[in-house]
Amino acid sequence: MARILPREIFDYFDYDPETGVVRWKIDNGPKNRKGRAVGHKNKRGYTEARFRGKNYGCHRIAWAIGHNTLDVPPILDHINGNPSDNRLCNLRAATSQQNVFNTKSRRNGLKGASFRKRSNKWISQIKFNEKNKHLGYFDTEIEAHEAYCRAARELHGEFFNPG
Repeated sequence: MARILPREIFDYFDYDPETGVVRWKIDNGPKNRKGRAVGHKNKRGYTEARFRGKNYGCHRIAWAIGHNTLDVPPILDHINGNPSDNRLCNLRAATSQQNVFNTKSRRNGLKGASFRKRSNKWISQIKFNEKNKHLGYFDTEIEAHEAYCRAARELHGEFFNPG
């Protein structure tokens, strides 16, 4: 669950929606000088800001300042898949499912295609609304991936990511 941002972020942080960089608005300790970029990358690639003893996602700070609201959606999707690209044009509200649609393949190979030794064929399937849909068996990984992409483009809409 996303951490609720404190109202003070508007007093302590500046944000440039064109570059996606969050900076200190005021001096806040010896390492946190006015104008210095805020944050560190966590192990998942997201930039985080340490503020008052807690870590806050810079994408969440960017959304709040960029939209002038503390009402930040629980899930923000990075459109281009880069978790450290916090430009306002690269952030959008999403559901958990939509956020998953926009992920890259986690393994070597093409998204939506897997090999079945039993049939010596490539299978393509897609998950949507918690249900797996079989898209067919194919001779090549590319054909299976293309079948996945056709279905994903239709089912996932603007959140479609070929992997």
